[in-house]
Amino acid sequence: MQQPLFLTLLLAVISAPTSATPNCPDLQGHYRVDGFGPVLGDALDVLVLGTAGFTDSEVKITGNAAQSLGLWVRSGASGPMSSQPIRTLKNGVDQDCAGGQLTFRNDAPATRKIDEDYLEGRSILHLTRSGTGLALATEFRGREHVDLYSYESARISVPKLGTGRTINERIRWPSIDEPRPVVETYVPTPESARVVDLRRQLDALTAGAVRIGGLSESGGRVRASLSASRSEEVIAFEDSLREAGLVYSVTRAPIWSGSQYSMEFLFPPTASVGAGNWHPSVFRVAHELERLQHPMVSVSKVSDEGD
Repeated sequence: MQQPLFLTLLLAVISAPTSATPNCPDLQGHYRVDGFGPVLGDALDVLVLGTAGFTDSEVKITGNAAQSLGLWVRSGASGPMSSQPIRTLKNGVDQDCAGGQLTFRNDAPATRKIDEDYLEGRSILHLTRSGTGLALATEFRGREHVDLYSYESARISVPKLGTGRTINERIRWPSIDEPRPVVETYVPTPESARVVDLRRQLDALTAGAVRIGGLSESGGRVRASLSASRSEEVIAFEDSLREAGLVYSVTRAPIWSGSQYSMEFLFPPTASVGAGNWHPSVFRVAHELERLQHPMVSVSKVSDEGD
């Protein structure tokens, strides 16, 4: 006997193959937290993994994205890996699978600085596989805001019309099995013979009273950054330079800043050319005029007029 049409269709639907799992990526793995910046901050906010924001942190993902995922965290270089997942994410509740990526339902408040514009908005997080690593992509949507009221921690603002922007950014967390990038070790440039010789002379003259912040050479001339705690030490230092026959010009006169006197002197290519070419700083000259205390002289300011 021939079956009714509706029964034939029903049997066809029941017997047709079904896809038990949505198009979900396989995110299981053990990753190094990398790519510091706004994308990382947004991702940690969405995933609620603030403890993974420290340098050399690690995140382990277990489970099936079509059902649920467990997030394990090692906080910083010295912290242990958590003994159990600190978060469990359920598909269809916390996130959805589509197009081979995981998209989270909860977005995060976020900001972006674009040139001179400061944008406020929210970020959506997507996770996909990236080789042996994990790709984290954010879709930021925001706009400039105009403050109506702002005082200490209280602030009321409204979006500025016509300033809406959408910004897509991406970072990658490498697998812990991937080799770490080679970090170049800084090797300081060896000091020239002129700098070494001048440093030796200045060390002998200052005896630690005047501190040498740095010596840099250009065209044979050496620029010296110096500091001292007391005015008497600055005066004694300039007097010592004069007695030693070390010629110098003052590129920044001694000024009081940050509980010390800071100054910058420039020494010519020839180390010693005689004390007759002494050109003291305005600080040294002002001190000498004050020391003389001549009854007919009143000094309010000393300026350097070259020669």
